[in-house]
Amino acid sequence: MEQVDLDEWPRRNDGYRFTDEFFLDHFDDKDYPEVSFDNENEVLDYDYYIDQYDIVNRVQSGEIDQVWFFGYHYMGSAFYESRMVGKNAYWCNSPGIQMNCKPFIVYFFNYERGVDCMLENAGHAMESILWHVFGSWDHTKPIDQMNKWERFTLYDKVSSGNAACGNVHFAPNSITDYDWGNDTMVWSTYVDWEKNYPNLTGEKKLSNAADWGNGDMRLHHIWWFDLFPKIPGKDEDGYFHNWWKYYVAPTIND
Repeated sequence: MEQVDLDEWPRRNDGYRFTDEFFLDHFDDKDYPEVSFDNENEVLDYDYYIDQYDIVNRVQSGEIDQVWFFGYHYMGSAFYESRMVGKNAYWCNSPGIQMNCKPFIVYFFNYERGVDCMLENAGHAMESILWHVFGSWDHTKPIDQMNKWERFTLYDKVSSGNAACGNVHFAPNSITDYDWGNDTMVWSTYVDWEKNYPNLTGEKKLSNAADWGNGDMRLHHIWWFDLFPKIPGKDEDGYFHNWWKYYVAPTIND
């Protein structure tokens, strides 16, 4: 893994960068300008950095799989948690960037936070990828009409008595976002996905936060990731049984 430490303020799409003097002048009164993803000029200039470090060619050669930026929460430009770049790039918790190379993901991680938040960024990327792969993510339709991704991410609040593995924000028994410490017992089929996939039996277990880390965000995310199918072969609809293949090669089925 190559690490590059940049002694510079990030460059935005409009070419603007903070200066040390500007930041120091405005740090105490918090009067430095807000940035917004709604203003494309204020978003990090991804094209500039990809070109600066020859990322496209290095991805094509297999030297690079992903690109990670680290910084603190506010650096004068808008960073997306994850962004897909490459041929047929699509929404990956942010708009895709089309480039002539195999798709890869650019992450931004806040070094003021922990590994739990890094896992959350990766989790949202995985949600976007599998939503794209399976074509929909809708918990309002009947269960027998749901695709496997929709069934995998069921939680009790959206389908009482039919919780499965939940998603990055909702454990099987969560009532609100980030409610990973809820000790309310609900029936969940997460054990079915863990032990029986692809031959799901509907096996359920009474479950609560004790099963996924008692409120520890990092442990919940590790638990959730570990439930993803990861065996050889394809199902009857042509989807890989190993969903991690889609994370490694996001447009593999396109």
